[in-house]
Amino acid sequence: MASYVVHYIAGEQFLKSLNKIRKLNKNEVNKFRLGNLIVDFVNIKQPDIDGLSDDEIIKIKERYRIEKTSRKLVTHFRDKENIEFIFNLPNLERFIDKYNDLLMKDFSVLGYLFHLYIDKFFLKHCLVML
Repeated sequence: MASYVVHYIAGEQFLKSLNKIRKLNKNEVNKFRLGNLIVDFVNIKQPDIDGLSDDEIIKIKERYRIEKTSRKLVTHFRDKENIEFIFNLPNLERFIDKYNDLLMKDFSVLGYLFHLYIDKFFLKHCLVML
């Protein structure tokens, strides 16, 4: 996944390009930024592992990883059948099918789609080079 910094910088570049086509107002810019960045704020409390045995820590961390993965299946429109893959790309078509009516009306939805696009691009093109 791309980091918050990558999402922010890519989003700002996209907004600059979009602003050349049509002057964006402050509300549209802020909504786009919110949609672009909020996607990764999956609220899962990190478990307290102080005083636990190594086996207990391993089990707790695995449950945490599974919970985070399950939530990101939903928030990042990943396909359940690919859950075991190292790279489970966002399914942009499913997102567009679900939010098509709002896509051109609400800039936060456009920001959300842009976030998913950047994740997909990053996973397909950047991590492959490592």
